[in-house]
Amino acid sequence: MVGPRFGIPTPAGTPFEAIGEYPSGAWFHGVMFIATQRKVHPTDGETILSIAFPLLMALAALVITQLVLTRRSPS
Repeated sequence: MVGPRFGIPTPAGTPFEAIGEYPSGAWFHGVMFIATQRKVHPTDGETILSIAFPLLMALAALVITQLVLTRRSPS
């Protein structure tokens, strides 16, 4: 939730921010402060990407963890 102006690399203000401006601006016609300043108008595809990417990364983390744990314990 830290904005890009603080100098900390985060997905804030990009399509990879799941609760950011892309879903709220494209689907719900919400206010887009950062994207408007950068003259970005998100499409439906970018909005789907912004929601699907974090979900897929969480799923990948769960699958990798499950694979590692099943290889460690021979039960």
